[in-house]
Amino acid sequence: MNRKDFLNAKSYSEKGFKERFNFWLDDNRWVAVILGVVSVGGLLAVGLFAPNVLILLRKRKNNFGGKERKLLSDTRHRLLGQGYIKRVRSKNGQYTYKITKKGLKRLFDYNLEFELSKKNKITKWDKKWRLLLFDYPNTRQSVRDSIRRIAKNFGFFQFQKNVWVYPYSDAYDILDYFHLLHGQGRDNLVVLTANCFVGDSVLREHFNL
Repeated sequence: MNRKDFLNAKSYSEKGFKERFNFWLDDNRWVAVILGVVSVGGLLAVGLFAPNVLILLRKRKNNFGGKERKLLSDTRHRLLGQGYIKRVRSKNGQYTYKITKKGLKRLFDYNLEFELSKKNKITKWDKKWRLLLFDYPNTRQSVRDSIRRIAKNFGFFQFQKNVWVYPYSDAYDILDYFHLLHGQGRDNLVVLTANCFVGDSVLREHFNL
């Protein structure tokens, strides 16, 4: 997937929505569920899901009831207040929700998380560690948070505040994933390889090596 396709909201909304929706729903990622549904026009302004979305919900969540409805309603109100979605009036006079640019950026994070979940995992260790280093200033907090989310979803272990460690040779792929999301990364993040270092017993235990 190239960055243009990844950031194309229409392409993202139409391709594989059901698979993404189920992935987020199984993990109770209500923010992702709401943003994803709004992006495909499946949420009415009165707070009701479109019929096709309700079918997906009930098929995936056999116990979908009052508690889940409240969680979704509370999430919708919070996203509206934070500017991730907005209420608009359609040509036929009906009110509905639309995702904002801010919301799309958040949704792309969840989309990347989904893409990482499908990634083929390497399981054979070559006795080397890969260290992900970055040094973005506090003024770029959103980027720093994005790096942490991507690193965690990729499988990295947070060894220190800005140092994440991963044991397998596909670690360098994380630079491409970050570039997909932010258009940068290959020059702003560094992945180093180390044979061993003091404290790696904690890593061996974490990765069951």
